[in-house]
Order: sequence, then structure tokens, then C-alpha cells
Amino acid sequence: MNAMRTQVIYALIAVFNGLLRWLPGFAFRRSFLRVFGVSVTPTSHVHRALRLTAKGRLSIGKHTVINRECFLDNRMEIRIGDSVSMAHGCRIYTLGHDILASDFGLKGAPVNIEDHAVLFANAMVMPGVTIGRGAVVYAGAVVSRDVPA
Repeated sequence: MNAMRTQVIYALIAVFNGLLRWLPGFAFRRSFLRVFGVSVTPTSHVHRALRLTAKGRLSIGKHTVINRECFLDNRMEIRIGDSVSMAHGCRIYTLGHDILASDFGLKGAPVNIEDHAVLFANAMVMPGVTIGRGAVVYAGAVVSRDVPA
């Protein structure tokens, strides 16, 4: 029964992501995200093709832009501050596998992106990382440690 419930949840998330991909206009996307438990301010802009992995556990601050085709693994909390610029194709992970564990079990931690940070195209942020206030992450970077302000 638990496996069936998990598959239903995954299917609903896939439907949500599919609908979010084609919703026209920022206002419609913000409203749809709120229905899904995301905290998003009226001044933020979420472009098309954002993909999420869970309901809720995501907050997006004022005047923040999340460009097209970003992937946010919100199985644990992601906090994105005010005036953050996230270019296309960025990926934020909060959960992964413990490669040193004999059972390859899950391991993760929340991600925090502070105000005025900039993530260029295809940057990847790993679990537990904090991107400091005003920090810049260049295109294609894999961030596995905190980036100071």
C-alpha cells in the first residue's frame, strides 16, 4: 500500500510540473505554485519549465527571478532570498545518497540562497549549502560547500 501511495504522489507531482511548464504569465504560475504549498511573493518571477520534486518546502523572496528549466529538489527545504537571480538550467539538490554508507542510504540538508545572490546558467548547488548574500556562482559550477557573502 505504501508503494502505491508513493507512486500516486510521484504521478501528481509529474502532472503539476507538466501544467506549470505551460501556464502563461507569471501571475498564473505564482498562483499555481501557492496552491502547491510554495511561498512566493507577488514581485517574483518564475519562468516556464520549473521542476519541483515535492509539495511545499520552498520559499521565494521578493524581486527574485527563477529562469526557465530550473530544477529544485525541494524534498527538504529550499529558501531563496530577495533579489536573487537564477539563470536557466540551475539545479538545487537537498537530498542524495550517502556514498560512504554500506546501504547507500539517503542523506541531505536544506539549501539557503541569501539575498542578492546570482547563479549563472546550469549552476548546481548540493545539499546543505548556503550561498551568501550577494555571492556569485558562475555558469556550470558545482557548489558543494558554502559560498561566503
